[in-house]
Amino acid sequence: MGSAPVLNKDTYKIKTTQRFENVAVFLRGQLGVGAGEGLYLYVNFTFAPALDENVGNLWNVSTPGGKGRGGG
Repeated sequence: MGSAPVLNKDTYKIKTTQRFENVAVFLRGQLGVGAGEGLYLYVNFTFAPALDENVGNLWNVSTPGGKGRGGG
Protein backbone atom coordinates (compact mmCIF):
# COMPACT_ATOMS: atom_id res chain seq x y z
CA MET A 1 0.00 0.00 0.00
CA GLY A 2 1.09 3.57 -0.28
CA SER A 3 4.66 3.42 -1.52
CA ALA A 4 4.78 -0.36 -1.95
CA PRO A 5 6.35 -1.56 -5.22
CA VAL A 6 4.13 -3.24 -7.81
CA LEU A 7 4.65 -6.75 -9.24
CA ASN A 8 4.91 -7.25 -13.01
CA LYS A 9 2.20 -9.92 -13.15
CA ASP A 10 -0.97 -10.70 -11.20
CA THR A 11 -0.26 -14.43 -10.93
CA TYR A 12 2.86 -16.49 -10.25
CA LYS A 13 3.13 -20.26 -9.84
CA ILE A 14 5.05 -22.32 -7.30
CA LYS A 15 5.09 -26.04 -6.60
CA THR A 16 2.99 -27.06 -3.63
CA THR A 17 5.95 -28.99 -2.23
CA GLN A 18 8.08 -25.86 -1.79
CA ARG A 19 8.41 -23.94 1.44
CA PHE A 20 6.92 -20.50 2.02
CA GLU A 21 10.49 -19.22 2.37
CA ASN A 22 10.81 -19.62 -1.42
CA VAL A 23 7.87 -17.25 -1.86
CA ALA A 24 9.50 -14.66 0.39
CA VAL A 25 12.88 -14.91 -1.39
CA PHE A 26 11.21 -14.63 -4.81
CA LEU A 27 9.13 -11.62 -3.79
CA ARG A 28 12.14 -9.87 -2.24
CA GLY A 29 13.91 -10.17 -5.59
CA GLN A 30 10.89 -9.07 -7.64
CA LEU A 31 10.19 -6.09 -5.40
CA GLY A 32 13.80 -5.10 -4.76
CA VAL A 33 13.41 -5.48 -1.00
CA GLY A 34 16.74 -6.06 0.73
CA ALA A 35 17.36 -8.73 3.36
CA GLY A 36 17.48 -6.08 6.10
CA GLU A 37 14.17 -4.49 5.06
CA GLY A 38 10.78 -5.60 6.34
CA LEU A 39 8.61 -7.80 4.12
CA TYR A 40 5.23 -8.76 5.55
CA LEU A 41 3.36 -11.58 3.83
CA TYR A 42 -0.13 -12.71 4.79
CA VAL A 43 -2.43 -15.46 3.55
CA ASN A 44 -5.95 -14.17 2.80
CA PHE A 45 -5.27 -11.06 4.92
CA THR A 46 -5.48 -13.37 7.95
CA PHE A 47 -2.17 -14.82 9.09
CA ALA A 48 1.55 -14.66 8.39
CA PRO A 49 2.82 -18.22 7.87
CA ALA A 50 6.15 -19.51 9.13
CA LEU A 51 8.86 -19.57 6.47
CA ASP A 52 9.25 -23.34 6.80
CA GLU A 53 5.54 -23.97 6.11
CA ASN A 54 4.74 -26.04 3.03
CA VAL A 55 2.96 -24.03 0.29
CA GLY A 56 0.56 -26.92 -0.35
CA ASN A 57 -0.56 -26.91 3.29
CA LEU A 58 -1.17 -23.16 3.11
CA TRP A 59 -3.24 -23.62 -0.03
CA ASN A 60 -5.36 -26.29 1.64
CA VAL A 61 -6.10 -24.26 4.77
CA SER A 62 -6.76 -21.01 2.89
CA THR A 63 -9.32 -22.26 0.37
CA PRO A 64 -13.04 -22.52 1.12
CA GLY A 65 -13.81 -25.79 2.87
CA GLY A 66 -10.10 -26.61 3.06
CA LYS A 67 -10.19 -28.14 -0.42
CA GLY A 68 -7.20 -26.83 -2.32
CA ARG A 69 -6.73 -27.87 -5.91
CA GLY A 70 -3.39 -29.49 -5.12
CA GLY A 71 -0.98 -30.17 -7.96
CA GLY A 72 1.98 -27.94 -8.44
